[in-house]
Amino acid sequence: MRHSLVLTISFLAMLLAVPVASARDATPDAEFVAPDPTECRVQPRTTEELRTFVVDDEATPDASVTIAATPEPFVVPPGEPADDATVAGVAATVNEWYACLNANAFLQMFALYTDDYLARSFAAEGITEYAVDILGTPLDPEPEANWMSIGVRDIQVLDDGRIGAYITNRSPFGDGNPTESYVIFVQQGDHYLVDEMIFLPAEGQ
Repeated sequence: MRHSLVLTISFLAMLLAVPVASARDATPDAEFVAPDPTECRVQPRTTEELRTFVVDDEATPDASVTIAATPEPFVVPPGEPADDATVAGVAATVNEWYACLNANAFLQMFALYTDDYLARSFAAEGITEYAVDILGTPLDPEPEANWMSIGVRDIQVLDDGRIGAYITNRSPFGDGNPTESYVIFVQQGDHYLVDEMIFLPAEGQ
């Protein structure tokens, strides 16, 4: 089931607090770590920069960002296992991504997303300039007891040149079950940035 990333405060609060869906078989081959907020070191985007992704209220919606009403079974895109350098680069991005989530540093977190992904997400979710201002409001990092932990597995170089990986996260809140997504990255310079995210439903959903 494909979704654009919901960039509103309510989604971020939900993401930090409760699982979206139980991951399949708890992905036992994923090694979990809880990234320290101090590891969020990426240069943040500015609110001025994020406002450039806000779509005019009167603009015609882009059909390419429409979320399908009927879930479709997820099929991993074709590809080959990534080499060690690529694995290390993607793992570093994921670690910093969740470090920024644990730090409540959303402007830094957005720096780990491609411009294309932000543009699609802002359009799909109807993000306003007011929401951007809220996202830019400084917040204290989460206490250690609230940190999310993550595991990364099956990193592949896809046929289109992008990099795909399963990411499983666990929250100390809710029922404690992990959630799983398939995330696609693109390499920009020496970094790998999030370009697409697919939230995977629980078994039977």
